Order: sequence, then C-alpha cells, then structure tokens
Amino acid sequence: MSLLEVELAQLEQMAPALLRQRWQSLFRAEMPPHSTHLLRRQIAWKLQEREQGGLPRSAIKKLKQASEGKRDHSAGGGLPVGTRLVREWNGHRIEVVVLEHGYRFEDRQFRSLSQIARHVTGAHWSGPRFFGIRKGQQA
Repeated sequence: MSLLEVELAQLEQMAPALLRQRWQSLFRAEMPPHSTHLLRRQIAWKLQEREQGGLPRSAIKKLKQASEGKRDHSAGGGLPVGTRLVREWNGHRIEVVVLEHGYRFEDRQFRSLSQIARHVTGAHWSGPRFFGIRKGQQA
C-alpha cells in the first residue's frame, strides 16, 4: 500500500478537530466552514495533487475563464467554430467541421476528432494526429 493510500484511508477515521488541523496545514489559509465530509474530500484532493500532480495549465485557464463568465468559442483543439478540417484517407475525402460542442462529419455529430478517426479507419487513432493538428495549433 502506498503512502498516499495510507493517508487517504486515515482520513476516513480522522476526528473533526484533526481534519481541521490537517486542512490548515495543507492549504495554509483560513478554513471555510465546511462539513467534515467536504473537508475529507478537499484534503484527499490536495494529497493526491501533491503526489500525482495538479490540473494541466490549460484546464486551470478554462476554469478561470468560466469563473469570470467568459465563454470558450473553440472546440477541443482550440480551433475556432466553423473551421473545416480536410484529409484524404484511402482515396476518400474526409471533411470535418468544428462545432461549438464537437465536430460534424457526414451529417453526424461527434464529441472528438478521435471518434471520427476511429469511425473512418476502424482503428484507434489520436484525432488531432490523424488530421495533422498539433496541440494548441490554430488552423
């Protein structure tokens, strides 16, 4: 059992006063009034974040924008809505349109480019790689 697993298991048995102490030692801030259940969840998150890393910067940026009421007008790869992706595959023209929430291919909506690549090829592909798009690249 890893140290993280031991610490997470201990949280379940920890008394409320000890939970508050643990929260303050991890977050180094004034503790908001929360139930012990929520304190356990926040502490578990922080412990896992320390051990395994936090959210990617791109996710933090999107969360910050959402909290400020800004809307993201791009689909998964940062491509503007309406962008057309075109690729030849085994003699067939593959054309995809970027939607606000996904992609359109052959009059069907897909959640990801990888789903479309799998649909077209019958094999698992990275959608951005299949369409020749690097992460964060604008078309």
